[in-house]
Amino acid sequence: LVPHSHDDTGWLVTVDQYYFHEVFYIIETVVDQLLKDKNRRFIYVEVAFFARWWEEQPEERRNATRTLVNEGRLEFINGGWCMHDE
Repeated sequence: LVPHSHDDTGWLVTVDQYYFHEVFYIIETVVDQLLKDKNRRFIYVEVAFFARWWEEQPEERRNATRTLVNEGRLEFINGGWCMHDE
């Protein structure tokens, strides 16, 4: 069982509101927890939010995240800006 994201981009609130009030903290927590435990895995879907988070990160944090991706512990699926509901 691999946990994954499904963060709607602009469904009930604006994209900015959702990012700053919830999604930012979700990504931060996921990356932190993956770095703490090599047995954990996570699938991220909403590239729109991740790209925004990525642009705000210092190089050290980006490098740590790259390591997670290279190790297969953080994976991106769907290939889209957000996950469809179908």
